[in-house]
Amino acid sequence: MEARRRVQLYHTIDTHLLAEMLENLWAFRLLWWKPSDTLYMNYDRVKALVATNTHRPEDARSFIPKDFATRQTPEDISAFRAGTYTGRAERD
Repeated sequence: MEARRRVQLYHTIDTHLLAEMLENLWAFRLLWWKPSDTLYMNYDRVKALVATNTHRPEDARSFIPKDFATRQTPEDISAFRAGTYTGRAERD
């Protein structure tokens, strides 16, 4: 928790940048992408999908990086592909 607090204290974000990020994330959601999709995508990828108006496919397999997939359980990958991932802690 202390490390998290330090990160919050040492990062300042310009309000215009923050507004742009929130706008992009909201547009991402309006394209039917799920909050869990942001766990395997970086912000630049999210921005690119919003810029090209790419809606979320039923199966997001092609968007999940291989290095991310190798660190997850098969059940988690299935949930990510379907957009139903709610977090490992909630299931256990």
